[in-house]
Amino acid sequence: EKAAEILNEMGIVGFKIGSGETDDLPMIEEVAKFGRPMIVSTGMTDLNDIDVTVETIKSAGTPLALAHCMSIYAGQRAHQLNYGVIPMLKDRYGVPVGLSDHTPPDPIESSSGIKVSHEARIWAAVHGGANFIEKHFTLDKNQPDADSRISLNPDDLKNLISIVETAQEAMAKERQVFEEEKPVVEWAKRSLVAAVDIPAGATIERQMITSKRPATGIRSKDYKKVLGKRAKIFIPANTLLRWEQIEN
Repeated sequence: EKAAEILNEMGIVGFKIGSGETDDLPMIEEVAKFGRPMIVSTGMTDLNDIDVTVETIKSAGTPLALAHCMSIYAGQRAHQLNYGVIPMLKDRYGVPVGLSDHTPPDPIESSSGIKVSHEARIWAAVHGGANFIEKHFTLDKNQPDADSRISLNPDDLKNLISIVETAQEAMAKERQVFEEEKPVVEWAKRSLVAAVDIPAGATIERQMITSKRPATGIRSKDYKKVLGKRAKIFIPANTLLRWEQIEN
């Protein structure tokens, strides 16, 4: 609490509460009174305890974000990442949720022995809805302490920022057809084709037509516009249908 008072006097932007203090309600209450935004990590903490902590901070009217966290500092496996918890916490508490990641910048193993890269893990977190990424930072990974071996050095941190920016770039939500896709449309999409010989004057019925590539005739999406119309001319089987062959 004394450290929190000193930090508050320094005018910090907000407080980060580590997983070891997530359910330390006497301290949580005092920090929340300052009214500065709080980020609370959730490692080693079950939902019942998170419920109480969130309610305590919200009742003080203090802005809050949670950090999904596994407090495993060595040998963490892919099945322990639990990134599905990120959207669950968002839904449960209605607050931003990020990832406090203690995995090293090196690959980690899945339960089947597959190596999962740091890039893949960060992409998964961002695409799982993480609003921020927290990593431990060091200038020397060889320092004899608990954190340095899983921390990022300056080059690692620079790479992390690039990974996050790229993952966010890939999250564009606008549904569009890119210019590079358009040349593919002609051979990939389908046109209406006569499934049987269609005599001149015959009324076109569903069983008379099918769809095949390329998309250079009447598009298959427009098949209902063709049904019930009469053929102006004889249309041999396996022939692309065209509007000039059909009465208006």
